[in-house]
Amino acid sequence: MLSLNILLNCFLALSLNVNAAAILKRDDDQNNYIYANLTDSDNSFLIDLSVGSDSQNVSVIVDTGSSDLWFPSNDNPYCQNSSSNTTEISSDDQIDCSEYYSFNPSNSDTFHKNGTEFKGEYGDDVIADGYYGQDSISIAGSDLPTVNFAVSNLTNSTYGHLGLGYPIMEAAENVTSDYEYTTFLQQLVDDGKILQPAYSLYLNPDAPKILFGAIDKKKINGPLYELYIVPTQLINGDDVGTLTNIAISMNHLSYMNGDNTNVIGGGYYPVVLNSALDYHVFPKDFVDAISQSLNLEYSEEDYYYIDCSEIQEGNFLIAFQGAEFDVPATSFFQEIVNEDNRGTGVCYFNVEQTDNEFITMGSQFLQNFYTVVNLHQNKIGLAYAAEANDEDIEVIENDIGDTVYPEYDDHYGKGHSTFSFFDHETLSFSETASYSAPAQTASSTTSTRNVGAVAQKSTSLSFIAILFSLLV
Repeated sequence: MLSLNILLNCFLALSLNVNAAAILKRDDDQNNYIYANLTDSDNSFLIDLSVGSDSQNVSVIVDTGSSDLWFPSNDNPYCQNSSSNTTEISSDDQIDCSEYYSFNPSNSDTFHKNGTEFKGEYGDDVIADGYYGQDSISIAGSDLPTVNFAVSNLTNSTYGHLGLGYPIMEAAENVTSDYEYTTFLQQLVDDGKILQPAYSLYLNPDAPKILFGAIDKKKINGPLYELYIVPTQLINGDDVGTLTNIAISMNHLSYMNGDNTNVIGGGYYPVVLNSALDYHVFPKDFVDAISQSLNLEYSEEDYYYIDCSEIQEGNFLIAFQGAEFDVPATSFFQEIVNEDNRGTGVCYFNVEQTDNEFITMGSQFLQNFYTVVNLHQNKIGLAYAAEANDEDIEVIENDIGDTVYPEYDDHYGKGHSTFSFFDHETLSFSETASYSAPAQTASSTTSTRNVGAVAQKSTSLSFIAILFSLLV
């Protein structure tokens, strides 16, 4: 009996630091996962689907920032040589709609149009108008007899999207509240293909993959941190808002280059993870603070730039709930090329400015990580990505997997909605640059938290960081 108590105590002690999740080993008879290869097309990651009774091959963008599966129609007037092309669309605006990028519903005997309008809006001013319907789809050899999706007969996008977000982000919500449908991810659960609405992204450009319903431990380098999915907008200032985007809570941001460390800011701020964007979206306060920290130059063509050599060794230290990650500065810049498509040695800050009060990190950021999304548990798993060709797959039965809890349980939400920027010239906080969640009532308040202790790497933070923590 004594030995049993010892074993129980050891188990409890281990569980304080590591979440021993309910996971299943690979079963050849019932895998409960789908592993699919992706294709990197200029930082847009495509997945191949077989659609309809005639098995039309259609490639779509894997999109964690939306929730609809949709395909461009073959009669889209934006397509080159389309029978529906009109003089209203110039040749400069026409796109390549090859057989692998569009869907012809007339060629499928099993397609059913339900008459509900589809109206989607995406980054880069992409529009997608059309209608909803159902048909069979095959993904990585796994057949789904009935899947809801949209067909866009008016879109300026070459590719459709496979939306993997929350159902509340369905485009039908913008058109009518009467039409609710099962998303592609939930359909995988309903058809018994996976156990939870969960997936893992490995966006290594050399061999990108998506794993539905499981994690591949060989693709993980270091601890897999378990983070809360947080709202991007709060209700009544401090109350917890509805979960809409796949977003996590950032509590520290620094820039490191050589022996120098510039603390940019700290507090609580939502960061949306969007695999469909090949750029990032930051509010003006962040653009201003980062451009100051990196001494970026401003162009009259409305972008910031720097000599590429200046950022080759630079890293951003980003902490999510206290879990620290070094992200290469090159993940936020692109080299400017000349007319001959040759590099100029000048890199522009690959960020668009927004009035939204949340950050959006695109595929350039996600390529550094192995990202696990579990919409049932409202959790994200985040770890450095490993370069590996072999596999060690564990099915997600309930929780994400063998994860490590981050240092802080506090995150953006109720009582935690302030982010302050560091003024490098005066070594004090700039009150005018502090972020507060959008308040809808006069009684709304925000709280400020000491974020100086967030970065625990003693080798990465300079005396400025210590002073920063004392000022909060």
